[in-house]
Amino acid sequence: MKEMILERLKAVWEAHPITLVTTSVGIFIGIFVLLIGFWATLFLLMTGFAGFVIGRWLEADKSRLDSFIERMDEMLRR
Repeated sequence: MKEMILERLKAVWEAHPITLVTTSVGIFIGIFVLLIGFWATLFLLMTGFAGFVIGRWLEADKSRLDSFIERMDEMLRR
């Protein structure tokens, strides 16, 4: 029984990975809205997206990351 369910989940994952990921994200967002409220969830999504964008920007060019770390170090040492 367990093997059959795992095989079925694997087949669905191979056939529709994007649909499963977006459905899972939607379910988690709905749970967060129910647990912590709409505005708190929106804030978390916005800060998460901002972190994602900044991380991708820093990863795109390693010199950006080095200069960012140096600037943060200078700011924290003041």
